[in-house]
Amino acid sequence: SFSSSSSNHKEQSLRDRDIFTHVLHAHYTSIKGFDWEEEGAISITDMNVKRYAEEYIREAVTRAVAYRSNHILIPFGDDFRFKNARKQFINMDKIIQEINSSSKQTNIHIRYSIPSDYFNAIRESANVSFPVFSGDFFPYADNGDSYWTGFYSSRPLLKRLIRESFSTLRAAEILFAFGRTEKYISTTTNNVMVPRNVSYGSMLSKHEWRSMYRTIESARKENALVLHHDAISGTSRKQVLDDYTERLHAVRENMLKLSARIASGFLKKKERPLLNPYSGLIRFASKPVPVVYY
Repeated sequence: SFSSSSSNHKEQSLRDRDIFTHVLHAHYTSIKGFDWEEEGAISITDMNVKRYAEEYIREAVTRAVAYRSNHILIPFGDDFRFKNARKQFINMDKIIQEINSSSKQTNIHIRYSIPSDYFNAIRESANVSFPVFSGDFFPYADNGDSYWTGFYSSRPLLKRLIRESFSTLRAAEILFAFGRTEKYISTTTNNVMVPRNVSYGSMLSKHEWRSMYRTIESARKENALVLHHDAISGTSRKQVLDDYTERLHAVRENMLKLSARIASGFLKKKERPLLNPYSGLIRFASKPVPVVYY
């Protein structure tokens, strides 16, 4: 477990932030041969279920050496798995049923679980203690010469492109929201808010508004993609980096065009929306409105 506690009594509250952790045996993936979405995987039948159940038990017993309690956590799945969940569970159900049918003889019981079930079982285990680590996890390294400290500054151009992409998307979303609104709110002389019948939404056709919204939705998805832990961190391979860069350039270009199209519609209107920074109300001006684009 990891402890953030300190000998200084002023930092006593930090002790409430201790974390009970777990290190996976190998990876967050199924035991080899037990991922039925993997190419060449053999389906479980009545003819082979006993053999596969015995193989699963052997692997579990091997891993049990590294555990301090009788509870063993074995991952099921991997990245991009369970697209065919039915196939995965139909096969694993047969393995579980076969293993549990002889639990009295093997003293092994297997079931589907979630992390909280595992940790709760560990806490309830008698006479089990765990080492406590206090300190900093950085610099992180997954082997002797592979340090991950570079992700703070790796691929700086990509990091800049991501910021610019989000910025242009946000600007386009704001302009779209203003432009699509059919009515704005203003105030009367006695400070009572009333609707103003100024239809900015009609400055473009419904088809164009829908097309713009689909473009914005697409940009949101592309921007979400680059927040992956191997994207914005800069730890992806060059060909993947090139793909991210191409997508971000496309987002930026599309959002600039979209913003310009909506802004041009505003400039053709006799009344143009202004946001009062003090009251938060939208007012109207008949004079030209300077537009500053960041």
